[in-house]
Amino acid sequence: MYRIAICDDEKIFNESAQVLLENIALKNGIDISVESYLNADILLNDLENGNKYFDLVLFDIIIGNKNGINIACKIKQNFTDIKFIFMTSYSEYAIDGYEAEPSGFLIKPLNEAKLKRAFLRAFQNYKSQSLIIKENGKSHSINLKSILYVEIYGKTLTFHLKDNKILELTKTLSEIIKLLPKDDFIQCHRSFLVALNEIESITRYQILLSGGMKIPVSKLRYTDVQKALIESAAEKNI
Repeated sequence: MYRIAICDDEKIFNESAQVLLENIALKNGIDISVESYLNADILLNDLENGNKYFDLVLFDIIIGNKNGINIACKIKQNFTDIKFIFMTSYSEYAIDGYEAEPSGFLIKPLNEAKLKRAFLRAFQNYKSQSLIIKENGKSHSINLKSILYVEIYGKTLTFHLKDNKILELTKTLSEIIKLLPKDDFIQCHRSFLVALNEIESITRYQILLSGGMKIPVSKLRYTDVQKALIESAAEKNI
């Protein structure tokens, strides 16, 4: 699921933009969810509080008395994987937004062909950072950076994601381990696989994740997890 937010202070515009996006996604076989915001501060709070997570944000450059580019840059500091498409009625603002690394600048009213190009550009970047899993004829796309941990219980494999969502599949943990990058994920228990970047701390029997969640670490895997954390931290500092 490719998650999109539209942030513009005109409700009618948000609704029309959502219709365009849904048509583009349908024609290209892309599964999306779209949420609209009339207030940029609410969007920012939802992200910072962990209530929501988006892969793409369509931002009006001037929203109320706020500057959408400044807010996008602030979001980018903490959520580096979120992509932006800026929208404006004033073409002279376009050059100001490059610090946020946008996937496109669009002049209102939106042109569907231009929106499609910007949308697909952002989506291709998302796909390169995603895990694609096929099951029962359906493809599931999961952003690697959104994964907190993976749990197996019985025959059900559950992905626990940053936006408080879960994805349940009928797969084995060993199948998923082969698909995930070894430098970013490690098995910490016979039933759990964890994203190294999401580990806040580790004790002898437990891992504390960002957001306060706790998962077990087995006695046999404790040393391996500690070593992987040290190597991951060293790699970041190179």
